[in-house]
Amino acid sequence: MKLKKIAHIVLSCALLSSTALNARQSQGNQGNQASQGIQVAQGNQEDQASLCVLPPNTIETTTTDEEQENLQFMGEEEKLARDVYIYLNERWNLKVFVNIAKAEQNHIDSVKQFLDAYQITDLSVMEYGHFTNPDLQALYDTLIDKGSLTLIDALMVGALIEEVDIADLDNAISETNDPALIQMYQHLKDGSYNHLRAFVKQLGQQGIVNYTAQKLTQPEVDAILSGKTISLDTTQAISNTGEVLDSDSCIISSIITNDENDNSTFDGETTLTASSIILANQDLNQNVKLFAVISYLDKNQPNVFFMRDGDTWKRWDGMLSSLTSAQQITLQQQQTFDIFSFGLGELKGQIMVYIGYLKADGSLVYNPNAAIFRIQ
Repeated sequence: MKLKKIAHIVLSCALLSSTALNARQSQGNQGNQASQGIQVAQGNQEDQASLCVLPPNTIETTTTDEEQENLQFMGEEEKLARDVYIYLNERWNLKVFVNIAKAEQNHIDSVKQFLDAYQITDLSVMEYGHFTNPDLQALYDTLIDKGSLTLIDALMVGALIEEVDIADLDNAISETNDPALIQMYQHLKDGSYNHLRAFVKQLGQQGIVNYTAQKLTQPEVDAILSGKTISLDTTQAISNTGEVLDSDSCIISSIITNDENDNSTFDGETTLTASSIILANQDLNQNVKLFAVISYLDKNQPNVFFMRDGDTWKRWDGMLSSLTSAQQITLQQQQTFDIFSFGLGELKGQIMVYIGYLKADGSLVYNPNAAIFRIQ
């Protein structure tokens, strides 16, 4: 069974609010109306329908041998996860297995969409418990035997499956330049993060308080267990006069914190780490200026904005004309943008994080959804 060691965990966040930018834009252009803000639904968004789904590109994309092999392999591996969880639920009657088995079916369907579009044979259609790949067949047989021993063994099997899945998804991502494939694999990986946390939480309830990594490195697993992911992918564009423009770029987005809360309220011990993966389509190879903005609102003072100016943060008046650049780049097909990593410390109130990029013609491409964090 192939398994590529992960060099790092990508911590990413694509967060931009039309409330902050468009409302401030309208102050300088009286003819423009401020758009209504959208608050992100925080917490477990496992398998939530993407707001910006890139379909398989059957016109311009020719799949490589590696891409075809990875699609077939990931389809069968997601089937393995589903089939094992169905078996373990029949053995132990635990809701977590039911819920995650349903999610794995969604993952199988996501891979199948690409297999069908690229006319690649779907190997996940084998009957329950049977696999074309001999390594996966052997792994399935081993896992159901182990998972039958005790409930703890069953939960450890679930956690192992998710670790292996994460590693293999990273391998698949590293072997493609297809933005749609990258996005789909990233969504599957976000789901596996949530599944791993769910199994480890169940293990904690069984007395296993310190989970030991089984396939990934311990630091990689600890980073995954420390937080949660938020997926918000759609982008919007506006001109320098406030006119809404079409944009087919996407931003793969998630955030990991060191807080295990299931909501968006944190205390001063929380560390937020954010970066962004931008999938450029029509803006590919354009020279752009990446920007990052933090909005801070305390009940005792009005909303305050801070913008990245190179590697430092400065106050921002909310006007696009004064927005500085965090980094000037030529957009690649997949562009990673590190935003920040800091402890909340003594901050009290509400924080929102925004990103986007400014094009040479003065137009702005951004994520129109706001992610809101409250510090108590």
